[in-house]
Amino acid sequence: MINNGIADDYDSFCFEVNVGECYIDKGLIIKKNGVDIGNVAVDINNAILYRLVCELRENAIQRGNAGVLLRVV
Repeated sequence: MINNGIADDYDSFCFEVNVGECYIDKGLIIKKNGVDIGNVAVDINNAILYRLVCELRENAIQRGNAGVLLRVV
């Protein structure tokens, strides 16, 4: 979902998500030719992302890992 939402060409990316009660804060950094680029065009459905991250958070809470930060690299 994230990979397909990045409009620019890149070598790799790092995506971080912080979810609160009624909000989602996300950060995306791509790497291209060894340079980190933080302001990239991205098309991600926030509602779907929010639901997926909330499911991951609930699973982490059930496993006793409530403080885990979701980081996709």
